[in-house]
Amino acid sequence: SVKGGADSDRWGAHFPSLCTRPFTADYMLTMDDIDVEELTKKTGNFKRFYTFVNMLMSALQHKSESVFIDLLTYSDLELYRKRKLGKSAPSPNLPDPVAALNNKRYLILTYAVEFDRVHYPLPLNFVETPSPAMLQRTIRRLKQTLLETRTASIDGPANKTLASMQAENASLRLRIQQLQDTREDNQDDLSSSVVHLKRQLQELSTLYQQLRKESAKEIQALRDQLEDHTRRYDVATTTTVE
Repeated sequence: SVKGGADSDRWGAHFPSLCTRPFTADYMLTMDDIDVEELTKKTGNFKRFYTFVNMLMSALQHKSESVFIDLLTYSDLELYRKRKLGKSAPSPNLPDPVAALNNKRYLILTYAVEFDRVHYPLPLNFVETPSPAMLQRTIRRLKQTLLETRTASIDGPANKTLASMQAENASLRLRIQQLQDTREDNQDDLSSSVVHLKRQLQELSTLYQQLRKESAKEIQALRDQLEDHTRRYDVATTTTVE
């Protein structure tokens, strides 16, 4: 399943394996089953189910430059087909773009081979009401993301930067104190140095507070998203029970 970036709209499909060994993944939803191997055969570049899944996961996780994905509307796909056929070529016998089709999305997996590209279109239906199982998966994913964000905030570069700034602040405070202790030797130069160091200290303190706020906002956004999906899951579960 895929989710709109600016809203909570979702599209999904069910791509079952024809092998005897069962396969499950977070992107499985309910609609008419799509035979992935048959779909790849029609492109002229046949792929086994598990090979195709590995290609799709590599594209989603940006692990390979030879595979990538695009999310297109029905209109986008029609425009692409017309451009590929050429202006003088007749349009294929496809249904009119009614609301149901306009509400669909097409996940295009592109495999870039030498001197050519192969496009595998995966149709996704609009999901009006997410199932409890889907919401559970989303909640688990958000919890994991929140945990990783917290861990990154503790052990990651941002926290190391904060620690470095704190150490630099302490060093500056010590230098200011040392200069103040020797102010009788050179009062004029001391005053200028103290002002300069205090300005540096203020700038570092401001940057430190800004980094803390940005980290807190990121964690709060993940918490809000997790709470939203948890509420939706509770509503979906209650509806299913009734």
